Amino acid sequence: MKYLTVLTAVLISATHLATADNNTDKATVTSVSHGQTQKLLTALRFRQVDAGPLLMNGDYEFPEQIELEPGRHEVRVMCEFTETNGYQILPGMIKFEAKAGKSYQLNGLPSADKKSCEVSLVQ
Repeated sequence: MKYLTVLTAVLISATHLATADNNTDKATVTSVSHGQTQKLLTALRFRQVDAGPLLMNGDYEFPEQIELEPGRHEVRVMCEFTETNGYQILPGMIKFEAKAGKSYQLNGLPSADKKSCEVSLVQ
């Protein structure tokens, strides 16, 4: 019985440590269009981080918010823009340093040739 009590205490401590820093060490990244419609950019969805797997969810959509480990990342996105005759979806990419516990917002504009999305961090 003594060993069972010690083992239970160790498991509870390990569980507490695992959940104590659950997401506090990650950075949150959203788009300026998350929850609102901008003048031109209507959606910015996250496609891929650091050449990893596509971030598509069960509904075959890319998320509008992600969490990143601290460090330098290459984030690929898909930007949706409102046009007079409908909408246009353009790929974009940004590299930046994510810091633990920080929140970041991304914005996108069509490139001059309208073949890609120029992504920037909102300050």
